[in-house]
Amino acid sequence: MLRKFLRDTVSFDKRFAKAIQKHFSLSYYQIIVASWSMGLTIGFGSALILHSVIHK
Repeated sequence: MLRKFLRDTVSFDKRFAKAIQKHFSLSYYQIIVASWSMGLTIGFGSALILHSVIHK
């Protein structure tokens, strides 16, 4: 049951990523760069928020 859920989730994620890639006409490399950029941005933002909460 868990295996089927994970397989369906990964399948949905792949279809969603391909749809975004096709809609914006992005290459595979551009998708990787975009995901890394979003991850770094979210990471820095979270660190700043956490820092401001801890050192209040």
